[in-house]
Amino acid sequence: MKKLWIELATLLMLALVVGSFGCAGGVTTTPTTTLTPTPTTMPTPTLTTTLTPTPTATPIPSPAALSLTVTEPHDESVVDTPNITVSGKTTPGAVVSVSVNDNVDMANVGSEGDFSLAVTLEEGPNSIEIIASDQTGNEMSSMLSVVYIP
Repeated sequence: MKKLWIELATLLMLALVVGSFGCAGGVTTTPTTTLTPTPTTMPTPTLTTTLTPTPTATPIPSPAALSLTVTEPHDESVVDTPNITVSGKTTPGAVVSVSVNDNVDMANVGSEGDFSLAVTLEEGPNSIEIIASDQTGNEMSSMLSVVYIP
């Protein structure tokens, strides 16, 4: 081990001597070229974002306010046929019932809220009540009087 240390120390001394005096022995040389470090382009880091889906509650749309518009027949109209059509528009999803002289029928309501129902009148004045109701229990009604004269 001691021998190894001696050899390493000798090599170190030799390197110092050669480095100080150069290979010509005793003559100091100045290097003629200088190395200028050239900048190297560093790769631009790429930002990667990973999105983890977060469960969210789907908002429940609030129901539209209940509405009812009767387009046929007109109040206090006089007709000469016993069969007429009661029609109008309500809130989509509503239920419409039509009562003529205490006879109640249900009208079909379309996806846009349109409804119509054929009813039969009695001779003379007829009371027609149209009631629209929604799933939350709200109701709207309209009363009409139609006179049938044969």
